[in-house]
Amino acid sequence: RFETDEPNSWLITQVELLIQGPLCILTYIAYQRQWTCRFPLAALTATLQWNGAIMFAGVEWLMGFPNVPVDRNLEFTFDHCIFFWFGYGANIVWVLVPLLIVAHSLVGCSGLPLSDVKVKRS
Repeated sequence: RFETDEPNSWLITQVELLIQGPLCILTYIAYQRQWTCRFPLAALTATLQWNGAIMFAGVEWLMGFPNVPVDRNLEFTFDHCIFFWFGYGANIVWVLVPLLIVAHSLVGCSGLPLSDVKVKRS
């Protein structure tokens, strides 16, 4: 996909490099220092990762897998094992793990103190 300058792959790569990379480092620091923003940062970073995996794998799926040798006959050749079962199958991990991180972050956010929030009662 990169050899043909496919824009979707380039966009995902740039988002991962320029946005997700620094966000991952900031999220790590936030967890190490127990900052209250650690849960929203983790949710944001995981959501971007989830979105990238969906965009990368989803476009391939919608286009009929033009760049991936799909192993429809379960032959498990070398190319199928490397490019489909491992390469494309890894997207399952890249979708499920961010969803678990977002769920964990939502639980973490629910326990944060809301001392600065004032509720107006009518």
